[in-house]
Order: sequence, then C-alpha cells, then structure tokens
Amino acid sequence: MTLTGVFHIDDWQESVAIQLEGTAKLNNATIKQSYDGDIKGTSTVHYQLYYDCKGAAIFNGLEVLIHSSNEKNTLVIRHKGQFVDGVASSDFVIIDCDYDKDMIGRTGKFESVEGQKAAYKII
Repeated sequence: MTLTGVFHIDDWQESVAIQLEGTAKLNNATIKQSYDGDIKGTSTVHYQLYYDCKGAAIFNGLEVLIHSSNEKNTLVIRHKGQFVDGVASSDFVIIDCDYDKDMIGRTGKFESVEGQKAAYKII
C-alpha cells in the first residue's frame, strides 16, 4: 500500500556548527512539521546539513512523527537528502514504528513544493 500526502514546515531553527573555508559550512537544524494526507500528525526532525560554497546542501537526519490519533503511535524515519536549485528532497526509510511493525523498512521520498510544504510518498 502506497501512502501519500503533504507536510507543512511549522518551525525551522538552524545554526552553524562549523564554518568551513569560504562560505561552506556544517549546520544543525531542528524542524517542526505537520502532516496531512494518508498520515496525519506532527513531527520533529533533527538534520545535520553541509552547505557548499554555491549554497547547495546535502543533509542527513532523524524524524519522529506522532500520529494525531494517539501519542503512542510513532514512526521514526531516517533521511538522506539534498537541497539543490531551491528544491529540497530526501529518500528515507522507516526505522521504527510503534503501532505497525510491517512499516519498518518501508521507504519513501519527499520533494518540496510551494509555501513551506513538501509532498511525501511511502511505498
């Protein structure tokens, strides 16, 4: 079963961890998001981002998504993504799920769209 929908970025807090040569840097970010579609809930994501001198970035992170139906229904997601030409995208894998162990190992993708939103798809 494929799950699709959109998440909205509600808050983005980012800080420089290490300033590198020129404008390259390593940053840490904590993001709050709300999900709609086949999955409804809220999440907190912790990213580590490397920005090159041209402003493109690669990032890794962990996300904990809590379903709106029950605080005990959580997903833990591992991200591997990039930010290029104004578009953020990530391939991800679900590494833990409290309510449905069959979700563990499922993969997905997201790509940013207008207005602080991104479309997700879990296969």
